[in-house]
Amino acid sequence: MQADLILFVRNEVSPRDEDYPHARWYPHSLVYASDRSKPFEIFARAQAKASFDSVKVALGVENLNELIRLTNDLTVVKDALPDGISTHLTFLR
Repeated sequence: MQADLILFVRNEVSPRDEDYPHARWYPHSLVYASDRSKPFEIFARAQAKASFDSVKVALGVENLNELIRLTNDLTVVKDALPDGISTHLTFLR
């Protein structure tokens, strides 16, 4: 499920492919995460700067502010998100 969330976020920050403009990563496994009340381990560990430096590369963001902006943008369109994902986009709050 963590990998599914990372791939979804990375897809959202990546430029769209001109040949496949509507192709998106859909994190199917996150429907099973809707009952989780704590953040995924990778994001909990990313609160430490050394770990965040690794996570930001995996997510395709430059810094914490960019990641916060992205999660805010994604939660604004919460209705378009897969079930269960909005809970896990709040890992920075």
